[in-house]
Amino acid sequence: MTSVLEQLKQNYIFAVIRGKSSDDAIEISKHSVLGGIKNIEVTYTTPDASKAISELKSIFMQMKI
Repeated sequence: MTSVLEQLKQNYIFAVIRGKSSDDAIEISKHSVLGGIKNIEVTYTTPDASKAISELKSIFMQMKI
């Protein structure tokens, strides 16, 4: 697994995600990763941001990104 610092050096662009809901943030994040942006920040202005972050962690750990 790539360390966080190594990943930041390789892919230094961040997507800052502000969804209308946690589901919205999850979908936007998934498409950001599919588009090549692997550094995601889900802002806490997103309702239930913690839920979205937890779910994204689970999704991306299964994908081994």
